[in-house]
Amino acid sequence: MTRERILVIDDEVDTCDLLKGTLEQKGDFEVKTVNSGEEGLAASRSFQPALILLDVRMPGLSGLEVLARLKSDPQTMLIPVIVLSALTDPETIGEAVRLYTEEYLTKPVQLVHLRATIQRVLKRARVE
Repeated sequence: MTRERILVIDDEVDTCDLLKGTLEQKGDFEVKTVNSGEEGLAASRSFQPALILLDVRMPGLSGLEVLARLKSDPQTMLIPVIVLSALTDPETIGEAVRLYTEEYLTKPVQLVHLRATIQRVLKRARVE
């Protein structure tokens, strides 16, 4: 079975380590983590992930700026993005939805819920 590639873009190293360890544990995902929006944009092209987990609040390029660039670039526009953020204000969520994020999950997220959401988004992406 081929492992699906997931790119995690989050400035919190501990969060990246937790997500990578959890998602790779069962062997169905290969996870690459980067800690800035700029690195995330580059990795989205070179790593060619099946899905991106994206934080909103990061220094430099914010997650929303990264999302806007991903969705306007023909090379990356079809990669499903799940926003994973501590921000719960309607403005941020609304902007993420407007820019086209497949899901918006708030931190802390239950890892079983995250895994189920990833599976659902990947399944939907394969059908489309």
